[in-house]
Amino acid sequence: MKKEAVIAFQLLFVILVLAVMYVVSGISPGELKKLLVSRFFLAFIVVMLLVEILRGLRLKIVAEYLLKDNKLSVSSFVLSRLVGNLAGLFTPSSFGTVPAQAVALSSRYPYPIEKFIGSGLITSMVDALVAAAVNIALFFIAEKASVLALASSIVIALLWVSGIYLVIFRNSVINRIMNGVYKRFRAVASRSAMIDRRVRDFQEGVRLTITNPVIFIVSFVLGLLSFILVGLSALLVSGVSEDIGLFEVLLVGSSLYVLSSFPTPGGSGFYELGLVEVLGILGALRARLSFVLFYVSTGLVSLFLLTRDVKKFKESLRKSIVMD
Repeated sequence: MKKEAVIAFQLLFVILVLAVMYVVSGISPGELKKLLVSRFFLAFIVVMLLVEILRGLRLKIVAEYLLKDNKLSVSSFVLSRLVGNLAGLFTPSSFGTVPAQAVALSSRYPYPIEKFIGSGLITSMVDALVAAAVNIALFFIAEKASVLALASSIVIALLWVSGIYLVIFRNSVINRIMNGVYKRFRAVASRSAMIDRRVRDFQEGVRLTITNPVIFIVSFVLGLLSFILVGLSALLVSGVSEDIGLFEVLLVGSSLYVLSSFPTPGGSGFYELGLVEVLGILGALRARLSFVLFYVSTGLVSLFLLTRDVKKFKESLRKSIVMD
């Protein structure tokens, strides 16, 4: 009963957020209906589906490299991403995205769930690097990015570089300090041997992926392309009519990622700030509402497709979690 109450509360919270966004955006019932049946919203859906296909393909490439299995289907990864994005709307920042994505994949393939979590985290790290690089470049080259986006990007870039440093240079002084903290945690944790192996596997997976030039370049390029398409999709439904250049499109796409990574419900606390730079407050809210509608609808459909056989879903998931 407690679980049902929590789920009901989360659904009410999302409905309330959607209602507030609807009112604040200044869209009348007639305008909303007009938007939903317009060719711009249809184009928005097509572009966003293309974005998810590209990101699903990238996730598949990384997962196959880690698992040494080239028989995984792109459709499974696209569906898992849509389920993960739906879960991300219910959690601070997007902390629920990768775990939900991994659960969906584990229900399809008999591999340990941490392999899929590792794949999701690696692609998120690449996205963070792409977004940070774009925002920093736009600020200094085109003077387009906001100071907040620039500061966030620098922090993300430093964290990314330090994380890779700790993984690749495992004998460094900093890494020894981090290992000391980790061992202290492990000493009080249950099943320490399993935790130790999981961490080592993840570190090795990150090291192999990041140091493979082909995998890294492909991931980076697909990430950059997806940011361009996300920015374009936001422009389609924002109502902004003036000419927008590639710099503005890049700014929207990358700022969406950087500013929505703050620990706020659904990652929405700073989401609009990246859009306001180009779209204005009303255009930003309309775009945000369109994104939420897209991820709720496609996420629910994907969840249904992945769990049509509930018994098989639970059994496959159980095997993936307990597998050593």
